[in-house]
Amino acid sequence: MICDKLKFLHIHMYETNADKDKINAHLPLQIRVVAVIRVTKKFNSKDYCVARSYEYLLPTYALSPTFEQTRKDFRITSDQIERVNRLLSLYVGTHNFHNFTSGKSPHEASAKRHIKEFCCGKKFEAEGIEFIVLRVKGQSFMLHQIRKMIGLVIAIVRNIADQETLCKSFEKDKADIPMAPGLGLMLENVFYDGYNKRYADDGMHSALDWDQYSDETDAFKNDHIYSHIITTEIINGTVIQWLGTIPLHSFAKKTAADQDNSTTDLEKVQEKAASDEEGKTVELTNPSTSKVANSEVK
Repeated sequence: MICDKLKFLHIHMYETNADKDKINAHLPLQIRVVAVIRVTKKFNSKDYCVARSYEYLLPTYALSPTFEQTRKDFRITSDQIERVNRLLSLYVGTHNFHNFTSGKSPHEASAKRHIKEFCCGKKFEAEGIEFIVLRVKGQSFMLHQIRKMIGLVIAIVRNIADQETLCKSFEKDKADIPMAPGLGLMLENVFYDGYNKRYADDGMHSALDWDQYSDETDAFKNDHIYSHIITTEIINGTVIQWLGTIPLHSFAKKTAADQDNSTTDLEKVQEKAASDEEGKTVELTNPSTSKVANSEVK
């Protein structure tokens, strides 16, 4: 997963008029300060956060209905986007997501998570490949949850699994769900609605809101995040290789009595691959040390 920007860094400022440009002058281009805002003395960026949104940048050929159509020239139709949105909307609300993480019992209260929004965003072309942005907003997420939610929808769209599998995944039985690559996942926003309601109009503090900085943050995302994901996909074929592993999943359920919540062998392989991919992500900041895989999209 890539974090597109460090949302809030809580530090003690000894200069009342901190200049973000002076701070940025000492930072690499991949790390930017877009604003310096005064907060309350006891402000905690994690504890005050009431929701988070993530984006997942995906080549649209991953949403092609058959493997034969998984090509660079695939272009998703409006009807296909509508179907993807219908499937993503099934996640909205409060559900038991124990099947979308590792080592979580369906009986644990923390397995229940609330999803506020999940839908397709903009699509665009880059280097001859069409990409689409999936955006999800929720109160909080568990390890691998978003990647597995997207992985299951892709499996359904590609006719490897059915919609019933998704609907039943919230039940207590264990399901075998594919986990999409971590490459396209990025933190998009954090929300401080409660803090803003209490302090934004007290005359001393400002609202913690990213809307007014959207032009700057979008430019940063396009220049440093999207471009990296696109280049890595073209060079390494991360998604195209992962698509070939989806049929290896059984999507079958174990009974609650048989379930031990252990990580499957396939999940271990995928987690190792994800770890290796994260290593490549770091290396790619220095092109001279990056490794090129043999496979690429046809």
